[in-house]
Amino acid sequence: MGTPKLTTFMIALVVGSFFIVAIQLYIGGFATNYGVSFDESTLDKYNKLEDLTSNTEAIQNQTQSLTSTSNAFDIVGEYFSGAYQATKTAFLSFDIFFGMMNDGINDLDLGPITNPLILTISAIVLILLVVGVIIAAAVKRDL
Repeated sequence: MGTPKLTTFMIALVVGSFFIVAIQLYIGGFATNYGVSFDESTLDKYNKLEDLTSNTEAIQNQTQSLTSTSNAFDIVGEYFSGAYQATKTAFLSFDIFFGMMNDGINDLDLGPITNPLILTISAIVLILLVVGVIIAAAVKRDL
């Protein structure tokens, strides 16, 4: 298998862009036909990346603030505190994912099937996560 050529990449980029535009026009047609409008305030609840980024940067700044003049107890305490904050960030990312999924499904207004759908998708994601970790551990590769 040879190296990919630039022309192949350009063709793939053009075809991919075509499909993205086609999907956008299709969804835009729904918004026009059914009177659905999304503005910045409607979509603001999905912008959770800033929260996660600011939390991660705070942990980084806290870890980088350790100096060589600190005594051993300060350094060990700061690393345990940093590990705790990193664990909180990992769980925050799960909370953000499930919160956004919940908001998205509730925005669809599916009626009585909403709660079972949220539970089903959450269970599938958690099962796939556990199975993925087990498979990665079995073949001893990084995720």
